[in-house]
Amino acid sequence: MSYKFVPDEVAACKFMQRKGHLHRRRVCPRCGRTMVLKPRSDRKDARWRCNGTRCYKELSPKTGTWFQGCELPIRTVLLFVQAWSEKMTSIANGMALFKMNKRSVVRLNAAMRRVAEEWLLNNPVPVGGPGLTVEVDESLFSKRKYNRAGCFPRRGSSAVCAAKRAIVSLSVWQIGPPLRLSMSSKIT
Repeated sequence: MSYKFVPDEVAACKFMQRKGHLHRRRVCPRCGRTMVLKPRSDRKDARWRCNGTRCYKELSPKTGTWFQGCELPIRTVLLFVQAWSEKMTSIANGMALFKMNKRSVVRLNAAMRRVAEEWLLNNPVPVGGPGLTVEVDESLFSKRKYNRAGCFPRRGSSAVCAAKRAIVSLSVWQIGPPLRLSMSSKIT
């Protein structure tokens, strides 16, 4: 996926419709007629627009999807997802490539990590098996804040690798509330 493959917002919307992430059809909530996905002339955006006489209701293509609440164009999010899969979404790269501010890059990276976490929880990867030796490496990350008595929350990680390096599992955990991340597989 590149800028040539997704040249504008409408092409990005069509691609996401084919993948099932955006609505393929919308019905006008005001008059009940079918809406049409059209590009806007005043900015680089696409809108669902009702063609009913005197209605002309407009909806964002993101309304009612997991994109709702995201202010970035769908094309930018789609290109960011591709860059994230290629590990090119550092703050500097995100700001330069996609002309986003630092906060947007950090939020999209966090959202992509949550999506990856959810996928790993729904599709566990088996670790070990006959003829494989399992290695477990653990680390704990904690430090004092400004040399004061209080500590940051204690976080750690476990990396489990089979001896032949064919199977890898990652477990990220936190000691104390809230226990948020857990992407580990059961070792048998």
